[in-house]
Amino acid sequence: MIGSLFSLAKPALHALDAETAHQLTIRALSLMPVSTPPADDARLSVNVLDRHFPNPVGLAAGFDKQCEVPDQLLGLGFGFVELGGVVPKPQEGNPRPRVFRLARDEAVINRFGLNSEGLDAARLRAALPADHALVLKTHPNLDPAATPTTGYDVVVDPAAEINELLAATDILITDYSSSVVEFALLGRPIVLLVGDLADYEQDPGLYLDYPTEMIGTQVTDTDGVIDAITSRRFVLTGYDAFIDRQLGPARGGASQRFIERFDLTGYEAFVDRQLGPARGGASQRFVDRFVRGSSAPTG
Repeated sequence: MIGSLFSLAKPALHALDAETAHQLTIRALSLMPVSTPPADDARLSVNVLDRHFPNPVGLAAGFDKQCEVPDQLLGLGFGFVELGGVVPKPQEGNPRPRVFRLARDEAVINRFGLNSEGLDAARLRAALPADHALVLKTHPNLDPAATPTTGYDVVVDPAAEINELLAATDILITDYSSSVVEFALLGRPIVLLVGDLADYEQDPGLYLDYPTEMIGTQVTDTDGVIDAITSRRFVLTGYDAFIDRQLGPARGGASQRFIERFDLTGYEAFVDRQLGPARGGASQRFVDRFVRGSSAPTG
């Protein structure tokens, strides 16, 4: 089905620059009725991480940037569709041109650079009951002048103490903030706006596996945030295990995962030689001299 549609649209689309053609394709898909594709051959089905896919051919993130046509794309026959990325604040992405056709290879290079409309706070505010207050606190290192505030009932000073704010918060909406750890202690709903998760997971500094280790309700766009809050469909399981992984003294937490991820072979032996109780080393001399009050070694 996908092939027949493309053969009909290709001459018109290729008369336009690649990004304009992409935008028109999304617009055309949004006007299509949602349909159910023919059933795939059972031999194509795939089960991964307890999820069933009718076939292994999926559409990666970067095509439906604003999460506008997921159902229409599934109706074309894809086994799965990845959406986004959507980020909390609007951002332009890379300057144009940023989409390039490789006609000989029948391929496209996508260098959008996470262009996104972000979280539509005004639309979220309009969808929430009047007794809900939408409060914004950004990271203290971000420029407040560059952060849109339309739609928020309260805008908090970025330098304000976050724990006091968290204590007064009923639902936390965030992305990859470490505030999730503190808020988990309260046992309250967390909505994670992570439409750009596929891109974020490529960051070598990310040692937390979101699909399996993160708590909260994960959504990809403003509609997902609205649905989670208005329908009260929150994922509240796994909090205790999450808190133990992040804060439990017995497991070592992030330090151990850091060692495992970056393969710091030999570091533990080095630390043991320098600071281990069996050898003593400089640490022992420090204790002897300054803690126990002994005199400096002579000779």
